[in-house]
Amino acid sequence: MRLRLIVLLTVFCAVFGYGNSKEINEEKIGNLQKQIEFLQQKKKEFEAKETYHMNQGDRLQFKDGELQEAKRHWKLAEFNKKMAGEMQTKINELEQEKQKLLKK
Repeated sequence: MRLRLIVLLTVFCAVFGYGNSKEINEEKIGNLQKQIEFLQQKKKEFEAKETYHMNQGDRLQFKDGELQEAKRHWKLAEFNKKMAGEMQTKINELEQEKQKLLKK
């Protein structure tokens, strides 16, 4: 009987948000931090690809018959730059959300 009451109270608290909100916030903050770190790594990858393609385009523009290939690399560099920017935007959003949770 007593065990049944404890289980019911635990379920009730979990469903209706009663309990240790500090632990819940810490868990959310930890998850946000993991997401931020993942996105920062992806951003670095996109920036590296951007640099590679920009350098390839710059190098190929001076070779005979390679202007189209250079343009292709510049286009890829622009795409990777855009993706890195999107990653940064998402990182900023997650950082703001994390700061809100830290203030609670």
